Amino acid sequence: VNTTQDFKLMASMAPSVVRVGTVYCADIKLTLPSGGDGPTLTGACVDKAGTGFHVSRDGLIATAGSVVQVKPQEAVAAYITNAPDASQVVSRLQRILDYLVESRSIMQTDADALMAGLEERDQDIIAKVNALSSLITPEDIAVTKEQYRFAVQLSDKPIVVNENGDGSSSFAYTDTVVEAEVEAKDYSTNVTQ
Repeated sequence: VNTTQDFKLMASMAPSVVRVGTVYCADIKLTLPSGGDGPTLTGACVDKAGTGFHVSRDGLIATAGSVVQVKPQEAVAAYITNAPDASQVVSRLQRILDYLVESRSIMQTDADALMAGLEERDQDIIAKVNALSSLITPEDIAVTKEQYRFAVQLSDKPIVVNENGDGSSSFAYTDTVVEAEVEAKDYSTNVTQ
């Protein structure tokens, strides 16, 4: 394949392609549809990455908006799935299930089945757990203590995300994984991806 024109074109572009990483951490306050207070989810962290392209000589990089922005439902899902250990996954899931039962989004029997399926490591149930956040409307999610961190991977050395003692996450910056910031965007998390 290295003798084809496509390979030569790709090889000439390779230095302009980078990986862009995002770490997002927030505390989230859920509200019941009736207006009552729901739980506060502390330390909901999302980490994700995507491809970026140099668009200027001074280091501006273009990437997809979904790489550098996090939807509130993504943060709620990450609150469960990115817990530091298995016992906290169960504890965090129980808080979300209790909220969904109280908000009448699911029945108690469904909550019990999801918890039992998670403990049995049932893959279908785990997929349902990952989708639970879609049952919470964006209007019932208030984000506080929101923090974004960005990194750009300039070589083949991978981006490393460290888990901090307080439940947050951060990048391990090096000479080939550098800190970045968002200069401008034309993207809304309120619009369907």
